Amino acid sequence: MLKGSCYCGAVKYEIHGRLLMFANCHCPDCRKFTGSAFNSVLVTESEGFKLVSGQSNLVPYESSPGKRRSFCKTCGCHIFSLA
Repeated sequence: MLKGSCYCGAVKYEIHGRLLMFANCHCPDCRKFTGSAFNSVLVTESEGFKLVSGQSNLVPYESSPGKRRSFCKTCGCHIFSLA
């Protein structure tokens, strides 16, 4: 199990189960999203991702059709994406 949180600690999550892939994505959307040359991506099964606290602190944003990113509304930290 992996545990994580946003920078301010308002949103906490756990990842149970298999990690499917880790990669650095260099697509134009990811470069724009991070303001750098790439975005580091950890892919896991959605059933294994659990929000422990801070659900009300999440703000969703559809960055492209079918791609939804969720951020902490307090510190702006990117928590997860659904595609």
